[in-house]
Amino acid sequence: MNPPPWAAGLIDDIKSIKQQVSKIDKIEESVNKITLKIDKNIELNRVHRIGKATPGKTRPIVAKFQHDADREIVRKASIEKNYDLRALHQGVGIQQTRITLEKRWTKQHLADRERAAGKTTKWAGSKLLVKGHDGAYREITN
Repeated sequence: MNPPPWAAGLIDDIKSIKQQVSKIDKIEESVNKITLKIDKNIELNRVHRIGKATPGKTRPIVAKFQHDADREIVRKASIEKNYDLRALHQGVGIQQTRITLEKRWTKQHLADRERAAGKTTKWAGSKLLVKGHDGAYREITN
């Protein structure tokens, strides 16, 4: 039995979504096994891309992990393999709470000042850390 004419577009959309999900699964698997070198099977609840598709640009992939321990494994592996991920124009980010982001916004001028002075900075939650001459990071408060 043929579907009604109005359903043809819907069927095409469903096929397209299935293909995209398959591609996302393959990308996620390759990042885990090749770049991050994680041997464990990691269960994900949801995986999707953010934003509207634009020719020539890639959209971020967002994944919700089944277990928090798996998220930590991926996060720690991404820190160790940071240079490999950057070479592939990939990265792993952890979603921050609104309170943490607001604290970062209030300290952003400090980060800009330190970077303008040629220092290396990084965020650890809501704390701003600056790399010292000895290579150790210390917190900047003012």
